[in-house]
Amino acid sequence: MGKSKRKKQKSTTYANPTGVGTRRVVNSGYGDFGASHTRNTFVNFTARSDSPSRDIYRSLPTLRSRARSLFMSAPVATSAIKSLRTAVVGRGLHLHIAIDHAELGLTEEEATAWAKNTEREFDLWAENPAACDILGQHDFYELQQLALMSWKMSGDSFCLFRSVATTPLAPYSLRLQLLEADRISTPSDCIGDGILAYGETKDGNRIYSGVEVDKAGRIVAYHIASDYPSNGEVIEWHRVAKYGAKTGAPNILHLMDAERPGQLRGVPFIAPVLESIMQLAQYLRTEALAALMETYLSGYITTSQADAPIIGAAGGAGSAGIVVDDAEGDEGGEDVQRDLAALEPEPGKISQLLPGESITFNDPKRPGTQFDPFVRSVAMQIGAALEIPADVLLKSYNSSYSASRAAIQDFWRMVSMTRDWFASDFCGAVYAEWLAEAIDKGRISAPGFFSDPRRRKAWLGHEWTGAAMPHLDPVKEASAMETMVAHGWLTNQQATTLLNGGDWQTNIAQLENEATKMAVVQGILNAAAQIKSESPTPEPDHAEPAE
Repeated sequence: MGKSKRKKQKSTTYANPTGVGTRRVVNSGYGDFGASHTRNTFVNFTARSDSPSRDIYRSLPTLRSRARSLFMSAPVATSAIKSLRTAVVGRGLHLHIAIDHAELGLTEEEATAWAKNTEREFDLWAENPAACDILGQHDFYELQQLALMSWKMSGDSFCLFRSVATTPLAPYSLRLQLLEADRISTPSDCIGDGILAYGETKDGNRIYSGVEVDKAGRIVAYHIASDYPSNGEVIEWHRVAKYGAKTGAPNILHLMDAERPGQLRGVPFIAPVLESIMQLAQYLRTEALAALMETYLSGYITTSQADAPIIGAAGGAGSAGIVVDDAEGDEGGEDVQRDLAALEPEPGKISQLLPGESITFNDPKRPGTQFDPFVRSVAMQIGAALEIPADVLLKSYNSSYSASRAAIQDFWRMVSMTRDWFASDFCGAVYAEWLAEAIDKGRISAPGFFSDPRRRKAWLGHEWTGAAMPHLDPVKEASAMETMVAHGWLTNQQATTLLNGGDWQTNIAQLENEATKMAVVQGILNAAAQIKSESPTPEPDHAEPAE
């Protein structure tokens, strides 16, 4: 076969208006705009993109340290993370079991009874800190808050499944151990190409910032340090396989947001706006200092003596005085030391200045008139990047009802998405692990759970419910829900969840119980009223008039 010749492309040229025969290639599409190298906007804009390992992993220690520092010092950063924590988890996401009774061959009544019994059994474990937390410090609902906070503050968080001996009050061996992002790191004895976050194992697997992947790129294990690498102590690393070899169930959970395909570690929630939050925090501190200075009656003493020594020149170190020449200016005359403490303002005090002295008082005129607009403008930019409207970020609802409601609804869309991910990746995975142990110990009966994947999925049917979206006008919201239920657009269960995060079935059962008791009470009251109405009215005694 002959060699194929590649046709040389001709570049389009334009004559220079000056007549000089220079030539240039004319770009098209993005090449003449966002990808242009000639526009003034982009002349000094040199951006370089690489793999996640180079763009993200090497910068994670710095990002985590700065994010945590701003969380502890910048109100906007604190508000962003805590607002998300409170909205997503609140007082905890609670388990509501809804198994597929048709797949399992159960009646609806049998499925309901199984669900109620399993929920009570789960609460036996979840509500006892000594039964679910390896440290014995938090119950399962408090661990949810801690896991979410660590995830958003550090970029990702981990939950290790541990097993301990059972006790009469804690019949389950499952314990949860939360790990901060720093403890998942690449062992120091397998550093690869000079990138701190990268290493290789003997069998050819690669480790990126503590996450081990095989040759196909599948996550196979995590490497956990015995201490924080920044402490400088002697550290040992323990390899934990992601899935158990026999059961295939996870040994460790990893919570993170992925920005790019193939990304193995997450970045802090506020990483894209670290600079803006830092600048706003510095501005707030400066304004606060200026406002504080305005409350001081501070002033400056000026003198016409050109050679007057500075404060403290006479009288030794720390002397609050200033030396000025004698009034006559005679040679050899005695100098006069000004005691600045004598000029400190006091009620009803009259002080006398020396000749040539005057006092100028400090007048910073703070805060400026543009303080609130500027802070809100920056907060809007930060909130837009974090999907948290400025009203929610600043906890300031001074707009109209429609604007405030729109802000809350916009925020709640992000909350609902995060809650679904968290419920699936953390709460649901923990419940599956607990249920497997409960069935294995015989405390819960679920035939086919370990042998048939379809029946396992049917037995695992459940959902997690939390706090509902805040309502600015509950009457209007309830009226809207009533209309939707009447037309079949929502179910009673969905409407109850949206209004207050409750369970409609539980409410109906409770209302039925209350109605039965109220009927008994009302019957007693009616009987007492009937007896009272049928009783003869005693005639009043009329005493004989005294003589």
